[in-house]
Amino acid sequence: MFLRPGKKLTEFGKYAIISGATDGIGKAYAFQLAAQGMSLVLISRTEAKLQAVKDEILNKYSNKDIDVQLLVIDYSQFDDKAKNKVKNLVQSLDVGVLINNVGVSYRYPMYFHELSDKEVLDLIEMNINSTTWMTRFVMDQMMANKRGAVVNISSGSAMYTLPLLAQYSAAKSYIERFTRALHAEYSSKGIKVQCQIPFYVATKRAKM
Repeated sequence: MFLRPGKKLTEFGKYAIISGATDGIGKAYAFQLAAQGMSLVLISRTEAKLQAVKDEILNKYSNKDIDVQLLVIDYSQFDDKAKNKVKNLVQSLDVGVLINNVGVSYRYPMYFHELSDKEVLDLIEMNINSTTWMTRFVMDQMMANKRGAVVNISSGSAMYTLPLLAQYSAAKSYIERFTRALHAEYSSKGIKVQCQIPFYVATKRAKM
């Protein structure tokens, strides 16, 4: 009796946007949101994988009136052209839920100086900048509608001082603090901002 019931997610809006939607946590969110009757915007860098997930969802939930749209974005190269693609699509849809899931970790634990310049940049772009910009793109619409939910995926790594994963841990700490502050700013306006902190998850990218 002390647990509140689940929210009816379609009350936030018709569409949920999910980044990193073709594997692991992102793919699981896509199926669960579709089961709740939400239409989806699936974002990833590989069109063939996006199409495969779309087909799976539409086949499994053929009894539900949902739309699934695809957007091919490589967040390691999230330049102005890519940002405008996302921004324009968001403005054309009734977006109620955003799942900021895309991210990247180290190939294996190592000292910070052993990372390549590209790895340092990717850790910032894919973990910090992607979440920051995607949240910014939906916030005006959610403010106008006075409703919405943003779910940011952090990591158990953010909870500890973590030598040999220093930059990844720091990036995921940003996500947690960013989320807490945004929730404080926007919860009174009908917008919920939540941080999820998973520990080990077996995905193709994690190679575990």
